[in-house]
Amino acid sequence: MLSDMLGFSSKQFLGGIIFLAVVGFVYYGPYSKSKKLNPAYLVGEYKTPKTKGKATLVADNGHIIRRWPVPFSVHTFSHNNALPWQLAAVENLGDSMAIIDARIKNTVEAIKAPEGLVFSGHGIFSTQGDRLFIAAQDKKTAEGFLLIYDTETNALAKQVKTEGLNPHDLQYDLTNSKNLILINAGSEQEKGQLLWLSEEDGKIVKSISFSEGLTVKHFSQSEKLIYLYGPSSFAMFNRKDEAIKIADWPSKNPQYAGEILNAYQDVMNEKIWLTVPTKDLIVVLEQKTLAIAKTFAATKPASILASPLENPELLMISVGTYGGEGMQKAYNLKNVSGSDAALDDPRKFYAEHATPLEVAIQE
Repeated sequence: MLSDMLGFSSKQFLGGIIFLAVVGFVYYGPYSKSKKLNPAYLVGEYKTPKTKGKATLVADNGHIIRRWPVPFSVHTFSHNNALPWQLAAVENLGDSMAIIDARIKNTVEAIKAPEGLVFSGHGIFSTQGDRLFIAAQDKKTAEGFLLIYDTETNALAKQVKTEGLNPHDLQYDLTNSKNLILINAGSEQEKGQLLWLSEEDGKIVKSISFSEGLTVKHFSQSEKLIYLYGPSSFAMFNRKDEAIKIADWPSKNPQYAGEILNAYQDVMNEKIWLTVPTKDLIVVLEQKTLAIAKTFAATKPASILASPLENPELLMISVGTYGGEGMQKAYNLKNVSGSDAALDDPRKFYAEHATPLEVAIQE
């Protein structure tokens, strides 16, 4: 299967990401005059004391094609495949979301969370493009909700409880397009859950509780496995027997244990790359055993971009500081090695997650 060949799906492996081929071209941006670029990813750049946040369209080689200013720091994006010019940018633990019309430069409609709630950072458009699902939680209690918006009016159509605390990552189930998968991260007092939700009404179809000590916020999936990761935890869920295998290196090697933000599976070399910004580390695991193969020191590493069209052995990882501009650094998959040099200026951006595009954005 394509997912097994290339890695794991956000969409994120990146925040469960799989690189999907993009059809067509986009012609705007500073590089369009000399070269056609395939739009491949959407990334959110951080708001700084001097600049607004940015929603950024990135080419398959990491070059920036276009930026839209937004009044907050973007955690993740969703791209409406049915209406390819429509983008949604979501804030993490904030009250802001933005709907972007990519056909018109700087056209952004800001949407506030319902009173008493904050967005949890992740959302996804329905397959038909008529609805937008967003994870949210109560400001005070962290009680979870799935918010369902009408994409024609951008109005809130429905609000469904997730029956847990701190919901975060939200994706379609790769094995059943009628279901969504959501993680309730839980808390120190309450276990988290892996949920399957009906696309039709957002109600829970199936729930699997995590064992005590397993705290995860993000996941990446294939047709057989779901990788779970978050604060000091990494685990593998087997869809067939629903068993969860927890990696032991976070407990045995606490110097490497921190908030795992993104993961990328290198199927060819049987490795899993993790970014751990709270420890200023990139951790590479053996795919079969989940044991540590290698680590790299890196300042606040975050988003991971695969670049198969330019160099199938290259990964680009955001490094920098939260609130700073940051940059992309290159890492070699085959040799499991890094480069001391930053990539060129057109790839100078810093993002928490990278969202791959499934169809071309249209003007």
